Amino acid sequence: MGTEKTASTANMASATSTMPLATPDQQLEILRQLVCGDDYQRMITLGQTLSDESSRQQYFADVIAEAISIRSASDDSVAVSLAPILSESIHSSIRSDPESVSEALYPVMGPAIRKSITETIQTLFDGFNRALENSLSLRSLGWRLDAWRTGKSYSEVVLLKTLNYRVEEVFLIHKETGLLIHQVAPDLGISKDADMMSAMLTAIQDFITDSFEVSDDERLHSMKMGNLTILLEPGPSAVLAVAVRGTVSSDYRALMVTTQEQCHRRYTDQLRQFDGDSTHFRGIEDLLRVCLKEELQQPAKSRKVPVYGIIGLLIVLSGLGWWSYQGYLSDQRWTEFVERLEEQPGLLVRSTNSFGRQVSALRDPDADSALFEQEAEALGYRIDWQEFVSVDDVILERRLAPLLSDQVTLSIHNGEIRLSGLMSQDDIREWGYLASAMPGIQALDLSQVQAIEPLQQQQLMNRIESFRYFYDVSAYRIDPQNSDPQNSDPQNSDPQNSDRQQALDTLLNDIMMLAETLDSATESLSIQTVGFSDDTGSASLRETISYERAQHLRQYLIEQGVPEHLIRADIGLADDQSLQGLDMNQRRQSAVRIVIKPVDKLRALQ
Repeated sequence: MGTEKTASTANMASATSTMPLATPDQQLEILRQLVCGDDYQRMITLGQTLSDESSRQQYFADVIAEAISIRSASDDSVAVSLAPILSESIHSSIRSDPESVSEALYPVMGPAIRKSITETIQTLFDGFNRALENSLSLRSLGWRLDAWRTGKSYSEVVLLKTLNYRVEEVFLIHKETGLLIHQVAPDLGISKDADMMSAMLTAIQDFITDSFEVSDDERLHSMKMGNLTILLEPGPSAVLAVAVRGTVSSDYRALMVTTQEQCHRRYTDQLRQFDGDSTHFRGIEDLLRVCLKEELQQPAKSRKVPVYGIIGLLIVLSGLGWWSYQGYLSDQRWTEFVERLEEQPGLLVRSTNSFGRQVSALRDPDADSALFEQEAEALGYRIDWQEFVSVDDVILERRLAPLLSDQVTLSIHNGEIRLSGLMSQDDIREWGYLASAMPGIQALDLSQVQAIEPLQQQQLMNRIESFRYFYDVSAYRIDPQNSDPQNSDPQNSDPQNSDRQQALDTLLNDIMMLAETLDSATESLSIQTVGFSDDTGSASLRETISYERAQHLRQYLIEQGVPEHLIRADIGLADDQSLQGLDMNQRRQSAVRIVIKPVDKLRALQ
């Protein structure tokens, strides 16, 4: 062997001597191959695999499943390590996409929820039926006496009287094979008939399933034989059966469900792979023994009346009543507000939201909505307005009122407009055009309108300005019965008193008629009372008498109803041009002058 090694070394040496001179890196590579041999090549291959991402993932994917399986068989460290990660992953998935998670859990959660609700309702009806069965018996009289004495309700006493039971045995039966997995009893012994019991229960359930139209998930839940009741709680892989003497409460049913869940959670694999050998279910007896319960009737103890409890209950009920009453009042206010809003002319309610206290409504610009807006703001309501044109009679009247003069009145009924008073021919034509163009006007009635001719207005003005009221010497008061009230001598009384009074009445009537012919939007009336005197006395005395005559005529007209702001008083002397050619007795007079002025349009609009 030494010879072969020597020969190999010699051959390598001779080969090396014949090779060209290598670089230091090449020499180092040759040295690595000589020292490590085939392991060096495997190390290079492994390094390349780990450095490439896709190759590295494939490498670990081939071995990670087997590694987890091997470690899980020895202990539960893998499950402990993965539990927080899986929990966080599930929570994250639920937060990001709850709909998909709910759809995935629907096939499992739906039947479970329905089953739980069904059992709860069934337990409630069982208790109710027991109460009805005993409500008319002699024993119920004693129960009612106990309820009155202890302060409890009658239904509570009945429930306490009927909750006497004793659990005889507990069985865990394999669902698929019908074999008994484990059985416990109060005396810690194994019943001789345990296997027969499990086989009987399985046969009965199979008989019901095969003989009647029931689905696979609908199983037998209880059987009654005399005073012995068999309660069944089916699970995915096993059935929990309990033999009870008496009547159990709903709490015990919940205990059975909890025990069944714990058995399946702790022995999932053993239940799935069960072959008749119960030795793999170590510790299951402790779980089943929890169901061995005994509840005996306890003598009722005298109890004091729960004063504080009753007071607390009354406070809670009072609070609930007050809250309900306030809610009722709030709803009433909301309903009343909406009804008043609907009845208001020019406002139209489109939709309401009583929960959010919101209303959507249409509003005409001429409608009164300010009070509703203030009330809504005070009560926390919200009104969403949209503008529209209303054709209600009230809104039409508001819309047309600015177009009326003082001598015209307007009334509207179901869209028919009736006008009455004095109007010019131009105004009559304009109203005809308006009635045909404005929405909501169905008809226009002008039968009560009296047309005013311009000639009539001029005639009234001429008649007013021709008025004269004559006085005695130094007299200035307007008194048709006595031209000078300061002189009480009957011989000085004016024989034409009735003519004076008639002239004054005619003057007033003409002024009123003239005012009615004017359009207040474009015309205004100005009245001037003028007093004259003869040439007797000094100039200042004559001026004073003239002013007093004009002032007293003005005051008389005001007292008779002529607006004060329309009249002013002025004086005239004996040398006035209008008095030339008259004797002195006729110059002692007072007169009225009329002026019709145009109103500034901008001021009229204001």
